[in-house]
Amino acid sequence: MTPIKEMISEGWQPRTINGVRVLQLGTLLCQNHKAEYWWADSMFDVADKLGRPDKIHTANGQVTTIEYFVLEETA
Repeated sequence: MTPIKEMISEGWQPRTINGVRVLQLGTLLCQNHKAEYWWADSMFDVADKLGRPDKIHTANGQVTTIEYFVLEETA
């Protein structure tokens, strides 16, 4: 997993959505913690706020990033 500081230096922006700390790069969201994959409860909390993701990206059967094709800056 890429360290959070390195991801931020690559352009990922920290945000909080419905109490969940995430990193955003364009339309992609990843969970902002030291785990490599999304925790299910955190993904559901984000989906409660933004709706169902348009695309879910996985690796090894785990969710790595979720994508909203239109992602509001104020969300």
